[in-house]
Amino acid sequence: MNKEPELREKLIVGAYIDGEINPGKAAELLGIHPVKLRGQLLSKGIPVRIGVETIEEIVAEGIAARGTRESAE
Repeated sequence: MNKEPELREKLIVGAYIDGEINPGKAAELLGIHPVKLRGQLLSKGIPVRIGVETIEEIVAEGIAARGTRESAE
C-alpha cells in the first residue's frame, strides 16, 4: 500500500494550518479547486481562513485559481 499521496496531503494541510501557505496554494498543490479544499477542511474541523492578509497572498490566490481553471480545460 502506497501512503505517499496521504502523507503529501497531510504535509500540505499541515503547512496550511501552520500559516506557511494560503488556501489557494494548498489547493493548487493538492490539485483541487479551492472551494473543494475549503469543504474538506471544514469537514475535518480545520478552520478555514477566508480572505487574504498580504499582497503576496492575493497574487498566490490568483495564480492558484488560474492554474486550477487551466487544468480543468
